[in-house]
Amino acid sequence: MEKIVGYSEFVFLIDDASKLEFDQTAERFQSVADTVSEYDILTKNNHYWVIQLEIMFSNRTPEELCKFVAAYFPFIAMHQANSTYILANDRDRFKNMLVDIYTKDKKLYFLYDMLTVGERYEAALHAGFEIDPLSDNRLMHNENGTIYSLIFGHDCIYLFTSEPEISIMDSTTGEYKELDIIDGLGIYKFHIAVLK
Repeated sequence: MEKIVGYSEFVFLIDDASKLEFDQTAERFQSVADTVSEYDILTKNNHYWVIQLEIMFSNRTPEELCKFVAAYFPFIAMHQANSTYILANDRDRFKNMLVDIYTKDKKLYFLYDMLTVGERYEAALHAGFEIDPLSDNRLMHNENGTIYSLIFGHDCIYLFTSEPEISIMDSTTGEYKELDIIDGLGIYKFHIAVLK
């Protein structure tokens, strides 16, 4: 019998009160769970976290991995890579979070926040500028006033930030492109499913 390696990526939106529990759960399952990156969102009255987690568990299907994650990790909203669903754990908490974070003109930011690094990369490729994925593209990442030239690819964890505006440089031609990943969200169609 061939051994199947179950692998999937998840993005969670949690409140600050659940952060310690989330971190403790990730530590508890460190042999199968790895936190890729995270960032926080501050509102007038609340503090939220967006976290990407990788799960690798032998002989498990993506559906089984989703059930495992939903059973053990706290979340207000969760999205599994390559799924058309965003899961909400509780209808009222989900609605309250949407109203608290995402104003009417910022609704698309919720979908952006729920994308994995790889999905953000794919959306960037469809954000209105032609980017040759086979070229030597560099993400020009500004951190504390220092600009870093990073490989722009499917695994570029520096795409996992609260800011959807990015700068790309084609190092072959020297051409710069400023783009907003939000503009590429049209390639995704999502459904919201409330578990409770």
